[in-house]
Amino acid sequence: MKIGIFLVVTILAGVGLWNIRRHCGVYVSILILCSIIGPILLELIFSVTITPIFVDRTLIYISVPFYVSIGAGLMTLRDLKKRIFLFIIIIFAFLYGTTNYYRDNQKEPWNEIVHLVTNQSNLEDIVLLVPNNLELPFSYYIDNNNKKPEIVPLPNPFPGSNPGISFSVLTSKDIPKINKLTANKISVWVITRREDLFDPNRIVINLLLNQRDLISKWHFRGISIYKFM
Repeated sequence: MKIGIFLVVTILAGVGLWNIRRHCGVYVSILILCSIIGPILLELIFSVTITPIFVDRTLIYISVPFYVSIGAGLMTLRDLKKRIFLFIIIIFAFLYGTTNYYRDNQKEPWNEIVHLVTNQSNLEDIVLLVPNNLELPFSYYIDNNNKKPEIVPLPNPFPGSNPGISFSVLTSKDIPKINKLTANKISVWVITRREDLFDPNRIVINLLLNQRDLISKWHFRGISIYKFM
């Protein structure tokens, strides 16, 4: 059903772009087409070459030119009854999809995560972020006016030191670096997301389990927090 609706609205948008070209000129239709496809291609290229950021909610704004194209496509129907009927179907389909989107897709609670870590950590602690792109949301919510522990993304600072690689995977070569970072720290905090991709061998967690005691563990919608002492 979803694929069928997608195909219908995509074809309708294509017809709408053709209608816009006919009435408003080729440059207007190209501008609208680029405003739909351009952001998708840019995010895709960035995700492949630097780090994964291809998330559907970051592309919600392209729905505006897409809706314009669909509206122009509807106007090509000469029969008013067919136009209204198709319009009602599309409205109900979009309302259904929007309801499911906001019900099933919940934002990661980074404000809660940062609040938890900063309230229970000391200056002598260290926070390890795996993968390194967690540095972006963590740094966004942290209060720079307050004293905070050392924050280190692993294995390298975001976006990474190797161009052309979309993400950095931890290996055994990173163990000496982790040992050096955590040597004189009272507590070590580890925040992870998608360990299966970025730390498939659980190098950080297993290393710390062999050296320290796991004091606490929290889970927030796909994000895990560990506190070692």
